[in-house]
Amino acid sequence: MAKIDKKHRYAYSTLIAHSRAMQSLMDKIRKCAGSDSAVFITGETGTGKSLVARVIHHNSPRKDKPFVSINCAAVTPDQVEYVFYGDDFYNRPGKFEEAAGGTVFLEEVDELTPIAQHKLLQILEEGYVERRSGGRRIPNDFRIISTSSGLQEDGERPAFHQDLFYHLNTLPISIPALRKRMEDVPFLASIFLEEFCEREQIAKPVIPYHYMELLMKVNWQGNARQMRNHVESVMVLSDGEFDPEIIHSQFQVERAGDPSSFLKGLYEKIFRGEPVRLDSVLGEIEFALVKKSLEVTDGNQSRAAKIVGLNEQKIRRVMTKHGLKLKRERGKS
Repeated sequence: MAKIDKKHRYAYSTLIAHSRAMQSLMDKIRKCAGSDSAVFITGETGTGKSLVARVIHHNSPRKDKPFVSINCAAVTPDQVEYVFYGDDFYNRPGKFEEAAGGTVFLEEVDELTPIAQHKLLQILEEGYVERRSGGRRIPNDFRIISTSSGLQEDGERPAFHQDLFYHLNTLPISIPALRKRMEDVPFLASIFLEEFCEREQIAKPVIPYHYMELLMKVNWQGNARQMRNHVESVMVLSDGEFDPEIIHSQFQVERAGDPSSFLKGLYEKIFRGEPVRLDSVLGEIEFALVKKSLEVTDGNQSRAAKIVGLNEQKIRRVMTKHGLKLKRERGKS
């Protein structure tokens, strides 16, 4: 299978924009690509913030220079100095130095610790990076693109440094949730199917009309990422075809996360005079919410815990109770 080069992988056409909301967004993305100002991308998990960041970089004047990604949730207080500044003694450059002439991509910037936020603000305000040990100063020559699922455009988040937010939020971009641009669903489904078939080196089947109708009825709380996983699961379980029974069973799974359907089923039981055990219902809700939060955060327990209002210890107990796999155990199953 031929390898797609970055030039085409991150072309504007990579972003599906048939809906009015996405067409309007594309105009803004093109303007951001032509600028050198900091870009701040917000949107729900799974909306494609990382893809938008790469499209902006690869269509910018800095496209031939590095695109250096920093997973902000993984930058612990003891790693900040090495990640941001590098070390002269070991002749190891930091991420900002590696990005010279290119772009620094701060993924989920609101996950930075207060210490890391302060260090980042210092780098942006002083205009240079100073390596540890040797004290050598390297002038800043990079563009910043940041993303966030939890930090809104007004920057209202108690733990986030307001001055840093103003530095990062020069060009704000808000990606609409998939449920707000359902016109894009058929085109996304076709793209996801094509990608799967190309990867598996199988013929691309025709998408049945009834399957597309069902896709248009799902709320897609996990956005494009959830939909991509759904299409892939249907194809794998159907052996490369669209088996009606598999489609039905997979949509039952999707609908299980729909609170209106869940409550409707309970109300019907009550109207029929059937017993509804509250402890059992609460257990189902607990399972559904935790499972969904883990799906939309790609298994990140810390972020999933924040979504459902639990601490990490509690969410691990819930996962163990309901047989949900811990992230570190996935490779063993």
